[in-house]
Amino acid sequence: MSLIEWKDYLRYPRGRRELLLAMVMIVLAMVVFSHFVDFVEARPGARLDDPVLRLTTPIDLTWPIFLLVYGSLIGGVAALLRHPQRLVFALQLYALMVVSRIIAMYLIPLDPPANMIALRDPIVELFGTGHLLTRDLFFSGHTATLFILFLTANRRVTRIAFMLLTLVVAAAMLLQHVHYSIDVLAAFFFTYADYALLRKFRVRFPPAGQSGVRQG
Repeated sequence: MSLIEWKDYLRYPRGRRELLLAMVMIVLAMVVFSHFVDFVEARPGARLDDPVLRLTTPIDLTWPIFLLVYGSLIGGVAALLRHPQRLVFALQLYALMVVSRIIAMYLIPLDPPANMIALRDPIVELFGTGHLLTRDLFFSGHTATLFILFLTANRRVTRIAFMLLTLVVAAAMLLQHVHYSIDVLAAFFFTYADYALLRKFRVRFPPAGQSGVRQG
């Protein structure tokens, strides 16, 4: 972490407000989401006939997915800590993505694939009901989260690494039949739409002491 960059960022009142806003957005989004998944799990939805899933027999990849996702998160946040503006942007983007998931899941109720091998993610269950979640499908939160790391990474090599990790995790989700293929594809679309929207807002109202988001 660069203390000089953080001191420079936080010496602006705007910078302090942005960080506070990001934290409030995260907390509110997760609180709402934790209650919303109770509703989602209790509500029946449509079961899709997915031609992509029909090509494979489900494989249990729970631990590889878990290690790739949270290993990437640890590495991504550690890298972003050196760039306060990027970290704040990433936090705001994550909160916006969670809100988008809530809206999308409300509008498109789905039952899990017939041969699904449940992905027991203790972190997700902690923020949910404490029980296994199977209907939080459209769109894939794990895929979207890794895609955020790609969109906010500072260096080209890091962006390439995160894109590869995103694709590997997305493929693993499909191989385990945790999600329908549309859930995974939609994660890229919705997350990028949120990214573009947030960038547009920040162009109109530049962050403290700086004017862009993507550099290098």
